[in-house]
Amino acid sequence: MAIHLHDKRIRLRTTLSILGLAAILFVSAGLHAQQSKQTSPPKHCLWLVETPLNQAVFLLGSLHVLKSDTYPLAKAINEAYSLSQKEIGYLEPVDFQLDLLGKMKDQEQNAFLGQTLKDLDVAAQMADDMLKSWEKGDVDNLYAILFKSFEGYPQIENRLLGRRNIDWVKKIEAMMAEDKTIFIIVGAAHLIGPGSVVALLRDKGYKVKQK
Repeated sequence: MAIHLHDKRIRLRTTLSILGLAAILFVSAGLHAQQSKQTSPPKHCLWLVETPLNQAVFLLGSLHVLKSDTYPLAKAINEAYSLSQKEIGYLEPVDFQLDLLGKMKDQEQNAFLGQTLKDLDVAAQMADDMLKSWEKGDVDNLYAILFKSFEGYPQIENRLLGRRNIDWVKKIEAMMAEDKTIFIIVGAAHLIGPGSVVALLRDKGYKVKQK
């Protein structure tokens, strides 16, 4: 009987030791994962395009809902801006933008009105979440929010984003021939998701890194 109890105690101690070791390993793995997450560099809605001439082309996505307390901007954004020439240019003239909205057929105007109303509703409900995703460079969540209003309106998405992105990529490629650092600011919706400026540049073989 004494031997039986002794065996039970040994088995109990062994079990407790194994459980304790497992707990230590589990906690250690959790701490390691947490430390890795904390030490990984933060992301922003800022991308760097590697060019044939090895000069920098920065792409910054902007939001209409940015607030005064968003400033000062992240260090990476300020550094990218400080590296650029301060000449001001544009990807498309104002007349083009006026025609983009003014020269719609009746069916397109109705669709645009519906998409705009939906966009205002989404912005009112999810403005804070949108801003947090922008600040963290969480492009997946930002894409889900920004493109929610285009659901059911593919023709408007193509008119406002798709076709313009294709034209802008051509103009950005032309800028790459200039021996200077370029800093481009566009609406964030133009830089995220399939068919975006970033995606199109990558499809052409350019290396585009989110900063």
